Amino acid sequence: MVASLSIKFGGNIQAPALLASVLYLIPGVPLINSFSDLINGNIMNGIVRSVDSLIIAFAISMGYMLATRICQL
Repeated sequence: MVASLSIKFGGNIQAPALLASVLYLIPGVPLINSFSDLINGNIMNGIVRSVDSLIIAFAISMGYMLATRICQL
């Protein structure tokens, strides 16, 4: 929110600062767990965890899109 307000009101923070704040939201642990399950032969658990991580990634992208639309960036 701070980065988007700074961009909106003419601050020196560029768009990469806004994108860098999203990097911490990437679902790394569920992705690693899903690959680990797939490698170990737990196909159903691997598929469920990978779909769960895809849903998380989709929610992150929709939240980012909504935030940029609300702040009109």
